[in-house]
Amino acid sequence: MSPDQFGRIPSDRQFLVPDWDDAVDQVFVCGKYVTDSLAVDYSRLFTTGIGAIQELAKQSDAKEARIAQLENEVAELKAELKTLVNSIQ
Repeated sequence: MSPDQFGRIPSDRQFLVPDWDDAVDQVFVCGKYVTDSLAVDYSRLFTTGIGAIQELAKQSDAKEARIAQLENEVAELKAELKTLVNSIQ
């Protein structure tokens, strides 16, 4: 097994090496102890992302409704203007 192959780490005090059948009394592990490691909480990130997407969809729907309302007002005003222009002529 080459040194760059990794196994599972079931806890902070254990690691499992794949395809290793020999018993050992001691193991030398080269590395650095880290006290400030950061992790991503993907479930929280996913939930926050879904909430943000729902809020953006709500805002988009409101803007689409407002645009439709304004387009109707413009169409009504154009029709009224056309009526007034025709009545003047």
